[in-house]
Amino acid sequence: MTRERIVRPVSNGPAGPCAGFVFTAIWVLAGIGCSSASISSTGGTGGAVGGTGANGGTGTNRAGGAGINLSSAAATGGTGGSSKVCNASNTSGCKAQNPPACGDGINQPPEQCDDGNMLPGDGCNGVCQVEPNWTCPPAGACTRKVVCGDGVIGPGEVCDDGNTLDGDGCNSTCTVQDPAYTCIAGQLCTRTSQCGNKRIEPGENCDDGNTVSGDGCSSSCQLEAGWVCPTPGAACKPAPRCGDGIVQPSLGEVCDDGNTMMATAARPTAKPRVWAAFAPRASCASVRSSSAGTA
Repeated sequence: MTRERIVRPVSNGPAGPCAGFVFTAIWVLAGIGCSSASISSTGGTGGAVGGTGANGGTGTNRAGGAGINLSSAAATGGTGGSSKVCNASNTSGCKAQNPPACGDGINQPPEQCDDGNMLPGDGCNGVCQVEPNWTCPPAGACTRKVVCGDGVIGPGEVCDDGNTLDGDGCNSTCTVQDPAYTCIAGQLCTRTSQCGNKRIEPGENCDDGNTVSGDGCSSSCQLEAGWVCPTPGAACKPAPRCGDGIVQPSLGEVCDDGNTMMATAARPTAKPRVWAAFAPRASCASVRSSSAGTA
């Protein structure tokens, strides 16, 4: 039997099958110091072609290992967040907010109402509690339960004759009753003081015995301007005034000739005259001074 000796090629470098691995390892170690190296998309060159021995097999190219690209790779970062923050040291991202309070228009415990203000008298008082005789919705203005003109005397009313007219004994807001009238809730008021009976009764300040206006005491027995009515049932008199012919020291009068005309000079160059009053209602007389010329 003939023995065949297989002769393997001898190379100066590493053995054939390991050549690619060792070559790649060297490049990997060389690239460890590169912080921005990127992996190349193609592998390195395969190992050397195997030698041909006696009746030996043909060597094949070995696939190279992964290569390393030492060029700088462009880094792509993620989407940046907002630079505005809200904390104790940076308030650029903070949003101003008022704490809940009465008057902010939001009804929240312990509030019974909140009409957007802190004014009392509109149904919701200054601490957001419902006031008596008012109805308040969850938000918005309150509505008063008491209505003048409904024929019912509610809180704050002194009369309610079923309307909102003035001059009929109960005024338009149901807060004033004319003392000359008797008012029953839900009914028209009735005048009980009789003007013209020569007696001053509730709601009257004069009574001259008639219901005629223009004589000092009006048709409703109210005193008219410029008159005095000192005695009930008697005719009224004009109030004291300059020009009534009566000297009224209390008014500062020193004379009263029954008119309010001012004396005027007959001629522009006339010298002033001196006048003397002799009696009330009498015309004043001119007194010629010894030093005065002809008037």
